[in-house]
Amino acid sequence: MSALVQLLTLGADGGLYLPGVTIRDWPYVAIRYVHLYVPGPAGIAFFKRYVRDFLLRYRFNGMILEIGGGVRLKSHPEIAAGWKRTEMELYAYGEQVQKVGESGPLGPGRRFQDTTHRGIGGGGYIEREDLVELVRFAREHGQEVVPEIQSLSHVYHLACAHREIAELPDALFPDAYCPSNPKSYKLLFEVMDELVEIIRPAVVHIGHDEWRAGGLCPKCRKKDTGVLFADDVIRICRHLKSRGVGTWMWGDHFISYHNEKRRSYGRMVWFDYPSTEGAWKRVREACPEIVLLNWTWGFQPKGETTPDVGDAELFRKGFRFLYGNFNGLSFEGWEERSKRYDVLGAEVSSWCGMEEFEIGKMHIAAALASIDLLWSTRREPKEKTIRRVMSMLSEVRERMRGTHEPPVERKRRRQTTIDLGGVANAGLRGETWDLRGLKTGRFLADGLACRLGRRAVVVRRPHLGKKKFPSAVEIAVGRRFQTLVFLQSCTGEGRRPIHAGDDTFFPRESSELVGVYDVVFEDGLVLAAEVRYDENVSAWNAGLKGLLYHARCIVAGKLPDGSPLVIWGNEWRNPRPDEPIRLIRFRGTKGTSEAMPMLLGITGIDKVRLSDYRAKK
Repeated sequence: MSALVQLLTLGADGGLYLPGVTIRDWPYVAIRYVHLYVPGPAGIAFFKRYVRDFLLRYRFNGMILEIGGGVRLKSHPEIAAGWKRTEMELYAYGEQVQKVGESGPLGPGRRFQDTTHRGIGGGGYIEREDLVELVRFAREHGQEVVPEIQSLSHVYHLACAHREIAELPDALFPDAYCPSNPKSYKLLFEVMDELVEIIRPAVVHIGHDEWRAGGLCPKCRKKDTGVLFADDVIRICRHLKSRGVGTWMWGDHFISYHNEKRRSYGRMVWFDYPSTEGAWKRVREACPEIVLLNWTWGFQPKGETTPDVGDAELFRKGFRFLYGNFNGLSFEGWEERSKRYDVLGAEVSSWCGMEEFEIGKMHIAAALASIDLLWSTRREPKEKTIRRVMSMLSEVRERMRGTHEPPVERKRRRQTTIDLGGVANAGLRGETWDLRGLKTGRFLADGLACRLGRRAVVVRRPHLGKKKFPSAVEIAVGRRFQTLVFLQSCTGEGRRPIHAGDDTFFPRESSELVGVYDVVFEDGLVLAAEVRYDENVSAWNAGLKGLLYHARCIVAGKLPDGSPLVIWGNEWRNPRPDEPIRLIRFRGTKGTSEAMPMLLGITGIDKVRLSDYRAKK
C-alpha cells in the first residue's frame, strides 16, 4: 500500500492519477527500524503523525523506543518524578558543551560521563495509559515496538532517583548503577516487568553502550570489569527470558577497537573507559540468542583499509546483529556487507526530543536516504539519492508539521519573484566564494518559481569589522504574501553546529545565527525570519552535502569543480498574510565565524484562494 500511495500524483485539474505499472515489491531486510525517545505530553500528537505519515508511508516497520524515566509507572512513580527533577537541575546547571566540550555533566574528578538523553519524555514524563495508547497506535500502523530499557549505563533516571544504587553516589548526576549491589536489580527488574506488562514486546533492548563508571565503588573496585559487565548482561537476559522476552543490546563493548579495551587519558576532562575484554565470550556462552546493534560500522581503526572490521569481529565471535545508528549516505559497501555477515537489518537513530524541529534536523533526511537500501535491491548513485531526498523534503516537512495540504508547488497559487537588482552589491565571485556556475534567469525548482541574477546581496556581520559590505540592506516589497522563500547561501563555513538533541536544552539555538530578514509591515510591526548555518543555509561550496531538512535544497548550477551547486530556500510562513509588507531588511548578526549571509533571490507566494482548492475540471 505504501508503494501505491507514493505513486499517486495530483494533476493540474485537482484529480489523483496513478501510472499504469506492475508492482513487485518486498523488503530486502526484515528489520527496518528507527530509534526514538518516548515523547512527553506535548509530543504525543507529533509521535502519531510521525508514525502514520512518515514511518508507515516510507515502509519502516518498527521502532526502538527508549523509555528512561519518561513514563510514570505504578511500581515506581518516584523515578519519573526524579527524572523530571533531574532535567530541571541539569537545565539550571547549564550548557556544558561550551564549557568543557562535552554534552553531559562531568563526574567526580572531572570524569567523563554518559550523555543524559535529555529529550526523553520531553524533559518530563507521560502516564502509563499514554504509553499503552502510543504502542497500540504504532502497531495499528505496522510498527513493532522494542522498548529500550537502559541498564548499567545511561541510567540517570534510576541512579539520580535512587542514589543508594549509584556506582558513584557522590557524582552530581550519577549515570550508572552498581552491578555488585542487589538493590540495583530489584529496582531494575520491577521497572522492567511493569514495562513488559504494558508493552508486551517480543524483545527488549537493554542498552549497555558507553559504560564509563565501572569498577569504581568499594564493592566493585577490585573486581574484573569485564566479568562485571558480562554478568550484568547475563542476569538481565535470563530475567527477560523467564518472561518469554528476547534481548537486544548495543555491541560496542564487544568490539576490540571500540569500547572493549581500557583507556584512560585527559586533562580538562578525564576520560576513563573500563575494560570489557572477555565479556563477549561469557555472554555468548550463556546467552547465545542475544542480538547486538552494531554502531561501529563507520569506525575504521588505524592501518585498516576496509570499513567492515567491526562487522567481521562480531561475526567471528558468533553474534547475530543489525546495524545501529544507520545512515545510508555514509555507509560503505552495504550490499556486500549485509550479505556477507547475514545482517538482520538496521535502525536509523534520532537522539533528540520527539518534536518536529529536532526530529527534522537530526533524523528525517538520513531516514529518507536509508530506507531504499533497507527495502530494495535496486541501487542508485549517492548523488541521485540526495537529489531525490531534496525533492521530497518540502512535502515531508508539511506533513510532519501537521500543516499538510497539497504543497505550494502543486497549488495554483500565484508566485512573484522580487527584483534584487537595485540592491545587489556583490558579484558571484568574491574573495571567499565562486558562484559563477550559478544558473541565472527564471526557472522552476520543484514547482517553485526562481529568479537569480548575476549579482547577489551580501551583508556584513557586526563582529567582522569594516568589511566593504553594508551591515543591512532594505528591499522594497509593497504587497501581501502568505509565504516568502529567501534563496540564500553563505560566503564560507559557519560555526560547527551543536548537536540539537543531546547537547543542548535550546535546540533552536544549536546552529549559528548568521543573519536575519526583518519583515516590516505597513502598520509598523516587524517579524523576523532567521538565517542559521547548517539549519536553513550552508556554505556556498557545500553542494549535495548541504542536505538540510529546514530548507528547500535547490540544485542551481555547478561549482568550479563541476559538482552540483546547491542554494537553500528559507521558507517563511507569514502569520499575517492579509497585512501588506512594506519592506524586508536583510542584516548580518554577531557571531563567531567569518561566514556572511548571501541573498540570491526572493519568491513571494500569494495567499491561497478558494479557486485554488476547486480547480476547474
